[in-house]
Amino acid sequence: MTDRVLKVLEFDKIRSMLADCAVSVMGREFAEKLRPVSDYEAAARLQEETAEAEAELIRTGRSPVDSFPDVRASLRRSGVTLALGPGEL
Repeated sequence: MTDRVLKVLEFDKIRSMLADCAVSVMGREFAEKLRPVSDYEAAARLQEETAEAEAELIRTGRSPVDSFPDVRASLRRSGVTLALGPGEL
């Protein structure tokens, strides 16, 4: 899809509403970078993932993903130092 089409469809507003629902920093960042996919298999896989999450939400009444801290800095550090402190683990 072209940027013009995305603008006409107000995709940026949809993406912003999705980002507002994110329960983690990484989820928000992921939502803010989303773009539609044109590959059928990729779209089908993403739709299946969404259906699974929706089914879990309906079954349990809560999101299958709870809030969690951003651990990317700790992961980068662990690759360099090969050690993490107890709090990071």
